[in-house]
Order: sequence, then C-alpha cells, then structure tokens
Amino acid sequence: MKKLWVLAGLVLLLFSCSSSPYYYNAFYTRIKEWTFDASVAQEKSSDILFISSLTTLNAYNGIDIKDAFITEEKVPNGLTLNVIPLLRIPAGAAEFNFDTSFDRFDHHYVNNVWTYTRYTVKDCHFKYNFEAGKKYVVGIQGDYKKGTSKDEYDYYVRIYNYFPEFEILSDGRVDAKKLASFMEYYDSKDFASYLVDSILVFETDKLSQ
Repeated sequence: MKKLWVLAGLVLLLFSCSSSPYYYNAFYTRIKEWTFDASVAQEKSSDILFISSLTTLNAYNGIDIKDAFITEEKVPNGLTLNVIPLLRIPAGAAEFNFDTSFDRFDHHYVNNVWTYTRYTVKDCHFKYNFEAGKKYVVGIQGDYKKGTSKDEYDYYVRIYNYFPEFEILSDGRVDAKKLASFMEYYDSKDFASYLVDSILVFETDKLSQ
C-alpha cells in the first residue's frame, strides 16, 4: 500500500477516532443504488451499504466498478451531495478493492482552527462471504493503537449485520433526521453487537513515507 501526501488544510468535518473517519452532512447526502446482476433474485442476493466517505470502491471480484461510484455529486443549486453506495450483489464470497483516506492533525492552530494532513491509502482489499437475503453495513473504522503516539491507528473494514431504514426524498436525498440518527447509533458502543467481521486493512504507523 502506498501513502500519498495530500495538502494540509482546514478541518471541515471532524472524525471520531474509534469510528467512521468522516461524518456525512445529513442535509446533503443521497444513496446511490447499484445492482451487479439484475437476473439474481433478491432472496439470493446481499445488500451492502458502504457508509465510509473518503473511500472509493475500485473493483468487485476483479471487475472494475470505480466509474459507478462517485463520492460526490454536484446539484443544480450549486451544492455538493455526498453519495453513499448501496450495492446488491449475488450472495457468496466477494472481494472488494478500494482506496481510502484518513486525516491526521498537525497540532498547528491557524486562524482559530486546527490544521490536518490527509493521507490516501491505495489498493486495499477485503474478502467476505455475504449470506443470501441479508443486508449489511460496511464501514472503515479506526482504533487507537496502544503504545504509539496519539495519532497512530489501526484501520479496519467492519461488517455489520444491520441495515438502517432511510426515507428517500423527492430529489434523491436521504431524510436528514434518519441519517443523522443512524450515524449517531453507528458511532455508539451498542452498534458493535451487530458486528460479524473485522478485517485489518492498514496500520498508520507502518505506512511508508
């Protein structure tokens, strides 16, 4: 895996150290549905909601799907919508390739805000055997790494046997209150009871410069 140094800037959205690296703006978010094979019946498929922003899905079982999943979308009023992928795939073994980013605070206070450096980790992989008829939430979550500096974390793909109920508004956005409520629940200790697998994808203290 490579680490790409990205321009330091101002923090726009804070991340939770133990949870998702980036919160969605509930008022400007929509879910984009994607079905890999429409000929496969719903009861023989698995639904996967990827909720980690700063993450780009590149491939599913070796098939390039990057163009299907933009993480942001411009809308006519000049705003930017965050896009959350919702995949329906045939049940069974699946492998995903993705790029993801995380922010590390620089401990510099400029113009009343802390600055940060964004790192991008490319060519990450995870495999999981998704069960037929089940729905999942998949996210990238970081755990503080004991025995290192306070800025070092282990990042995991975490798979949860849980699926939120979202109301899709007429313009395609997600109901803001329900999304905000879900993200708060996702970030709680209670949500861990739905965890079915936790797969280490990278350790920040072992990334090459």
